[in-house]
Amino acid sequence: MSYAKLANLAPEFGLYSSFVGVFIYCFFATSKDVSIGPVAVMSLETGKVVARVLKKHPNKWPAHYIATTLAFICGCIVLGLGVLRLGWIVEFIPAPAVSGFMTGSAINIVAGQVPGLFGIAKLLDTRAATYLVIINTLKNLRHSTLDAAFGVTGLFDHYFL
Repeated sequence: MSYAKLANLAPEFGLYSSFVGVFIYCFFATSKDVSIGPVAVMSLETGKVVARVLKKHPNKWPAHYIATTLAFICGCIVLGLGVLRLGWIVEFIPAPAVSGFMTGSAINIVAGQVPGLFGIAKLLDTRAATYLVIINTLKNLRHSTLDAAFGVTGLFDHYFL
């Protein structure tokens, strides 16, 4: 459900995406090592596309239509690459580029979740650029709630002491 929230969708779409892909995959493939379903980076990128389309065309389509269309287009591209046997192209993507992308995405996800942890998510746009989210979070820390202060202190104590 949290992946659906990252993608600007209602939580029930996270439940659908967690089992539908696996259910369909079991009829078409046999690999036990393939991970099928939502992941944080995919949800984050879907959320960015949904937000961009909704910004350019407000109230034209619901967010889940945009996400479904994006998933269909990506599926067609992957199917085309598979039919044309072009999987070898992936070997040209260097490992440091993939590692950098994954690290940047992790920082982006954490920066977007911290305002909610402190109870100040309504005061800033967590979909903005990562550096803006971090700066605005630090600027608005004085508005955090008392229960967030106790919770964050407890988390810090639990993990670091």
